[in-house]
Amino acid sequence: MTAERRSVLLLVTVLAVLAIPALVDPGAVARGGALLDLAASAHPWLGTGSAFLRFIWLPIVATSALVLTLAPGLVLVFVSGVVRSAAEWLLLSLAVSVVLLSLVTESTELIAGGPLRGSAFGALALATTVVCGIVAAAFARPDRILRFSRTDAHTLAAAAAGSLITLVAFEPKFLWETFNGDGAHAYESARLLLHQALPFWAPDAGGMSNYPGVTSFLASYPTAWFVRLFGENEASARIPYLLFVSAGLYPGLLALIDAGRGEEPADVRARWLLWPALLVFTAVMGFSATYNPYHADLALPATQDALVIAWFLGFAWAFVTERRVWICAFAALTFATSPAGQVLLGLWLVAAVLFQRPLPVRTLVVAAGSIVLWFVIAKLSPAMLTALGQNVPGSEHSTGSLAKRLLKVQWRQWRRIVYFVVPGGILPALAVPMLWRQDRTTRTIAAVASAQFAFFYFQSRVSLHYFAPAMVLPLAVFWRMAPTQWPGRGKWLPVTVTAAALLAMLVSLPRNPGPQLAARPVGAEIEDRLGGYDESASGTFRRSELLSSILPRDAHSSVPDSSYGGSPLSWFYYAHRTPPPRTTAYLFDSDTAPAPAGARLVEHANGVALYVTDEAALERDRARRPPVSIARIYFIEKQTLFRGN
Repeated sequence: MTAERRSVLLLVTVLAVLAIPALVDPGAVARGGALLDLAASAHPWLGTGSAFLRFIWLPIVATSALVLTLAPGLVLVFVSGVVRSAAEWLLLSLAVSVVLLSLVTESTELIAGGPLRGSAFGALALATTVVCGIVAAAFARPDRILRFSRTDAHTLAAAAAGSLITLVAFEPKFLWETFNGDGAHAYESARLLLHQALPFWAPDAGGMSNYPGVTSFLASYPTAWFVRLFGENEASARIPYLLFVSAGLYPGLLALIDAGRGEEPADVRARWLLWPALLVFTAVMGFSATYNPYHADLALPATQDALVIAWFLGFAWAFVTERRVWICAFAALTFATSPAGQVLLGLWLVAAVLFQRPLPVRTLVVAAGSIVLWFVIAKLSPAMLTALGQNVPGSEHSTGSLAKRLLKVQWRQWRRIVYFVVPGGILPALAVPMLWRQDRTTRTIAAVASAQFAFFYFQSRVSLHYFAPAMVLPLAVFWRMAPTQWPGRGKWLPVTVTAAALLAMLVSLPRNPGPQLAARPVGAEIEDRLGGYDESASGTFRRSELLSSILPRDAHSSVPDSSYGGSPLSWFYYAHRTPPPRTTAYLFDSDTAPAPAGARLVEHANGVALYVTDEAALERDRARRPPVSIARIYFIEKQTLFRGN
């Protein structure tokens, strides 16, 4: 056996060993999520109950699952000859795994005639890795295998440590917090993939069918991996955030920081000091990036935004290093993950024309051609899918809806500058305007960060998560400058960066950081006699909209001051996933069935009737006043969120 094949065998063996905890005990996440007594305690972060499960075993299982799902890409990219560092290895491996493992999973379930759950899905992922190892061994060449350096060891160690610290630090947010509307929608769209190959809803799903669309569907596939593995619970929709940050956003930043530097030694400090800023970013997205008046949900938009930024960083890295195949690949991934990707790709092309000298004409043509191609595909996809008998993508985040927002602008909300400066740890944003100290690539990144912020700053209707790329991109600017622009102060750089990130964290945390729990007891009072939820039947979710006739939606003017309100989709999830004991205050039944004794008909539509069977419970639910878990500096008025000033 050649040395190259032994290297591949060793890699597959190591990955298989690291995946063992997720393979043997995927139920650990569900057991952690079931500790609701701790969730409702005065100090859920500090409770010592089930300490081994919460602080040791569950983080190990979750991190093991990240390795398990990333492993197919890690094996193939290891022998590809296209990467020179561990950062590039992680980023490209995530891209390969998202495509490959999703295709393998959906194909296998189609053949098997049903979803793979728990260890069965884990076994499929491991088998895919083994097959990839056989292929990699067959094509391994001495000049194509990645050789690890000391800096690479720091990168891998920091990625693992960062994901573990993030999970433990925000454990109640991952495990116990109830879904808001965005989180429930992300979860249900991912769960839909257990029953069909595309995450698009039929029209009879009602409002559900608006999302995802052709520019926002990709994140549903890796999220569905964790729903299969860990079960149908809240954490399954949130743990993908760890994968997208530790194997996407974080290495994407490092790859772009090192891009174009030739043989110049990499700055090892950046491998570790990116994480304080990324923890601040997680706090901002996890607590405050929301349309809900009470709390944000890591399931959405944090997961989607982290992934689209990761793909864009890959696109920028490929552009700077002239990897034209990867330019096309990352352009496609960026385009399919979030509408924000269209803005980022377009801004990069403009910034590259302005700052890249000599002008990389061929690379620009490839990049522009890739973007145009995906615009054409997006335009044609509804007709193509209809011809194939598939559901049509939603239109909630279409290019047209984004363009309409540009027609209504504002100039005076200066406090939005906070969204640019604080979430990345303060210091990185201060480096963005220092163009005279930046090389051409750094100027291009700085220009994109500034333009992306300005693009949304002037819009009258905005949400905090629109600014997510502008929160993160300054980190690449700062760390491309840090090794050369502050040599005399290098020894103070770690202290300064950490102190600034700590200050940013303090102002980014809400007064009430505990997990929001109000949706669970409300959902537990709902009885649904009509079925279809377990199979993700589209008509099932249309009837959930009737719940807004009982309790107002979170966008209603009476919420939160005069009445409790929220998302019918969130309550509907807890109507089907809250364990006994339960009581019934609200009832779904056929409108042809006899009305229950003493019940009041509230609404009926599409053959469904909704009854209130306990008026006292209704009054109690309307009187709920959950604490607001949004940091004050990021709070956005409803007028700005939903209509614009």
